[in-house]
Amino acid sequence: MSNEQIIKGVIFSHFGDQGPEPKFWFPSSLDKDMLIKISLKTISLLAGESGETISQQAYLQFPNYSLSSLVYLFGIPKEEVRGKNVAASISMLIKDKYSSLFYVNMSEIEELMEDYIPKIVEKELNDDSSQELLINLYNQISEKINILSKQKITTYKVKEKEIEDKEDLVNRSFKIAIVGDLGVGKTAMLLRFCEQAFRDVYISTNGANINMNTIEIENKYRITLNLWDVSGQECYLEMNEKLIKGCDAIIYVYDITRRDSFSRLKFWYDWVRSTIGYKIGVLVGNKLDLKNRVVSKDEAKELAKDLRLGYIETSAKNGINLKILFENLSKAILKLYKNI
Repeated sequence: MSNEQIIKGVIFSHFGDQGPEPKFWFPSSLDKDMLIKISLKTISLLAGESGETISQQAYLQFPNYSLSSLVYLFGIPKEEVRGKNVAASISMLIKDKYSSLFYVNMSEIEELMEDYIPKIVEKELNDDSSQELLINLYNQISEKINILSKQKITTYKVKEKEIEDKEDLVNRSFKIAIVGDLGVGKTAMLLRFCEQAFRDVYISTNGANINMNTIEIENKYRITLNLWDVSGQECYLEMNEKLIKGCDAIIYVYDITRRDSFSRLKFWYDWVRSTIGYKIGVLVGNKLDLKNRVVSKDEAKELAKDLRLGYIETSAKNGINLKILFENLSKAILKLYKNI
C-alpha cells in the first residue's frame, strides 16, 4: 500500500473548436483514448452540448477504467463565444478502491482545487500555459492523500484489531443490495459508511460496486457486510437480476429532493420481489443535508408501512444515520434467522 499510487492522474479539459477535448494532463503516459472519453463525459455532462457553464463540482465514475473522478467545472471568460465563457474542467482521477478516502476528505481537496482554479483561469486568459500549475496541483493533492491514507490505515488496523481480539464473537456474513434510481446517492452512502474499509472496495467486471465492512453487534456478533451497489440504469436490469440473488436484505434509496426518485421506489420494490421474492429491507430517504425537500417524511413512512419496510433518513455527505441504518438492518436479519 505504501508504494501504491492512489491518484492515477489529472486532466484539464475544455470546450474546444471540435467540442470537449483534453488540453493538458499529467502524467503524460495517460491513455489517449481514456483522456478523450473522460473529457467528453465531464464537459458534456456538466456543461451540456453547447459548452455553456456554471461553476460546479461532481463525483463521477468511470468503471471501464476502474477509476472515479472528482471534477471541477468552471468557465474561462471569452467574449466571442455564447455565454461569454468557455467550459473547462479539472478531473482528478482516483483508483476506485480508494474512492471513499477521497470522498470523506472532500473538503480538504476542495480547498486546494479552489485555490488553483483562479490561477489556471488567469494563465489561460493571458495565453500562457497552465500545465505547470496542473502538475503542482496533482503533486499537492497526491501528497495530502498519501498522508491521509496512512492515517486511515492506522485507524482501520486499530479498529480491526479491536474486533479480532474479541475471540468470543460469533461470525456472520450478510449480503445486502442497495437499489434505487441514478443520482440518489447509493454509491456515496457506501463510500461514507465504508470509509474505514477503503481497501475493500471493488469494481466487478459487470460494473457493480461491491463494498465490504465489518461491524460488531451487541458485543456478541462480528458481522461482515457485503454491500452490493446495484446500477440504477434499467438497461442493466437483466444482469442485476443475477447480482441480487442470495441477498439477505434490500435497501431502497431515494432522494428527498427528487419526487421522481420517490415515485420509482415501487418499481424497484416490484422488480426485487419478482426476482427473488420478498426480502426484509429499509426505505431510505437520502440527502437529508439539503434544504429543498419535496418528499415529506410522513408520506415516505406511509409507503414504507405499505411495503413492510423499515424507514430512515440519511445524509451521505455528512454521515447522518448511516451507522444506525446498517446496525439496525443487521439486527433485523439476525432476528429473522433466529426465528427460522
